Amino acid sequence: MEAIYLSYSPEDGQFAAKLAAALANVGMPIVERNDYTDTEMFSKCLDEALKQYHVLLLLWSRTARMNRFVERDWTSALVFDKRIVSVVLDETAVPAALLKGQLVDFRRANRSWLKLLNTLRNDKPEPARNGNSSIFKRQVVPVLEEARAAAKGNHEATAQLPANPMKLRSRQISELTIQQVETMLQEWNFFDKTWQRSGKGVQHQYEALQPFGDQIVVDHTTGLTWQRGGSDNWKHFADARQYIAQLNSAYYGGYSDWRLPTLEEAMSLVEPDLVSNKMHISSFFSPEQRYIWTADKLCEEVVWFVAFPNGGVGSCRVSNFNSVRAVRKDS
Repeated sequence: MEAIYLSYSPEDGQFAAKLAAALANVGMPIVERNDYTDTEMFSKCLDEALKQYHVLLLLWSRTARMNRFVERDWTSALVFDKRIVSVVLDETAVPAALLKGQLVDFRRANRSWLKLLNTLRNDKPEPARNGNSSIFKRQVVPVLEEARAAAKGNHEATAQLPANPMKLRSRQISELTIQQVETMLQEWNFFDKTWQRSGKGVQHQYEALQPFGDQIVVDHTTGLTWQRGGSDNWKHFADARQYIAQLNSAYYGGYSDWRLPTLEEAMSLVEPDLVSNKMHISSFFSPEQRYIWTADKLCEEVVWFVAFPNGGVGSCRVSNFNSVRAVRKDS
C-alpha cells in the first residue's frame, strides 16, 4: 500500500488529526509531518520523507497557502512526480498546478463526504478530475469505506430518495411572532401538542452515518444533516453559539458549516407520537438533548426552542438553559 504524506498548516491541525486517525484505521501508512520552524531541518526531513511516500495528502486552506513549509511540500511533490490529493477546506484559490491532481472539496455538496459515500454505495466511484482514478480508488475510497463500515448496523436503506427535499427556511429571524409560528405549523402540518395536535409531522427518511467517528443523521426528506446527539450539557444561548463555533473549528463529521437550526427545521424533527425513547423524536437521535435551542428569536432577549418530551414549541430568555443540536444543509 502506498505511503501517504499529510501536509497541513498548524491552524488546520484538528482536522488533520481526524483525517490521520481515519487513515490509520484502514491501515494506510502515514509519513509523520512535524511543525517545523527551522528551514534547514525541514529540508532534511522532507528529503527523507520524499523517499518514503508516494501520495501527498494536502489540506488546502487560507493558512496553508501562506505557510512556506506547506508550499515546499506540494512543490516538491510536483518535482518528484508524486501523486497529490488536495482536500479543499475553504474558498482559497487552488494553484493551477494542483488542479491536475485529485481534488476533494469539503465546501460544497458535490464533493462532500456524504455525496462520496453515496457514490460508493452505488458502486460508481467519481472519476478523478484529470481522468486518473487510481488516487481516488486507493486513497479516498478506503477512508470512506471505513466511515461507511462504522455506520453499518445503524444504516436504514432508502430505496427511493425524494427528488425534491422539503425546502425549510434556513435563515434565522430576529423577531419571529407567535402568529408567524402558528402559520408555519399549519403550512408544514407539524405536530405541536399545544397549538396543532392534529399535525401529522414529516415522513422522514433517516440515515445514520459516522464519518471520522462523529455521529450524524441525514434526513433525505428535508435534505438536512443533524448531529445525532449534541451538547453534553445545557447551555445559555450565547454558549450555544460558541459550541457551534467549536464544532466548525473541529470539522465535526468533516464539515465546517454547522449552525443552530431555525424553528421550522427543529420542528421537523418532532414526531406526533411518543417513540421508544419516550419522547417525540425518532430513536435515530440521542434522547439526551430534550430541549434544543433554535436560531430564531421572538425579541432581542427571548429565543424559540423545541421541547421533545411533550412535542412542541417553546420560548425562553437567552439566559435560560437548553441543549444544542447542530444542523447543516448541502448547498
